[in-house]
Amino acid sequence: VPYVPGMPVFCTENIATELGISNGSPGTLVSVIFEEINGRRYPISAAVEFRAYKNSNPNAPHPHRVTLKAVTSQIHFRLPNSATVYNATRSQLPLIPAFAFTSHNAQGRSLDVCCIDLAG
Repeated sequence: VPYVPGMPVFCTENIATELGISNGSPGTLVSVIFEEINGRRYPISAAVEFRAYKNSNPNAPHPHRVTLKAVTSQIHFRLPNSATVYNATRSQLPLIPAFAFTSHNAQGRSLDVCCIDLAG
């Protein structure tokens, strides 16, 4: 996923629901820190502005800014007709681009501006 500062994003994990950062929370990407391995860059953390974030320090220089770290998931799978179990890991930031979303995702949201294609 290409990460560009200023792009709208959605959080994809329940990070801190009590503080307003949960799956589907909209935010704005501020910056990304990458790690380089064998000439390839991998995102390891990102600063994101979440309007709904309930910061306990109202005097913070950026009261809605949160640093999210990459989440690592393990996957175990077996190929058909095989007894061998394979293991894989994946690390990624818990963010997806939020330039647009489906009508199902929009349910329950308050939107300032909306464009709907009714042509079908």
